[in-house]
Amino acid sequence: MNRIYWIPCMFLLFLLPACLTVETILTRIIFDKNTELIRIIILYENISSAESDIQDVEADLKYLIDQVEDEAYLLERLEQGFYIKKRRLFVQEQKIMAEEELITRDPEAIMKEFNLLQDSLYWKMPLNKRDSDFEVVSHNGELFKTETENNLRWPKDIQEITWKSQLRQLPESFEKNRKKIVEELDNYLKKTKKK
Repeated sequence: MNRIYWIPCMFLLFLLPACLTVETILTRIIFDKNTELIRIIILYENISSAESDIQDVEADLKYLIDQVEDEAYLLERLEQGFYIKKRRLFVQEQKIMAEEELITRDPEAIMKEFNLLQDSLYWKMPLNKRDSDFEVVSHNGELFKTETENNLRWPKDIQEITWKSQLRQLPESFEKNRKKIVEELDNYLKKTKKK
């Protein structure tokens, strides 16, 4: 399979201000034709810090926790047309995961958020092969190539659009820091659960 390179906007908003890196991002957009609701589920898999200093790694974890717990973010997303139904940070198989579930009725909001285009037949996602740290490694769409561009496309009446993006190359410190940051988050989650 040809690998397609693309960087998700949500990743930039969620992790870039710190030196956090995510290995894969699974995005699902589910259309409910009966209610006209659009549900978006984003799963960030295997989050770690790219920092070399342990204090910076701990600061990255604090930043990540703050981002997930920040209530101002809820208002920002509402202004962008999204109601956040659920968001959580958890450890699974010794990896940090973050999940966010959003709801909207506005197709324009998802088009803007995920760089999607729409015509009378298809939802389309333009792809850039060179200028991205991420590549789309799986999807339920069709790769459509022209002389000037590559797109993923899905029939307009599809019930679910899904794709998974993977970081092309993990920083050297990523795996080294993963164990420490997972341990710290696990301890934090256990403490907050007891409250």
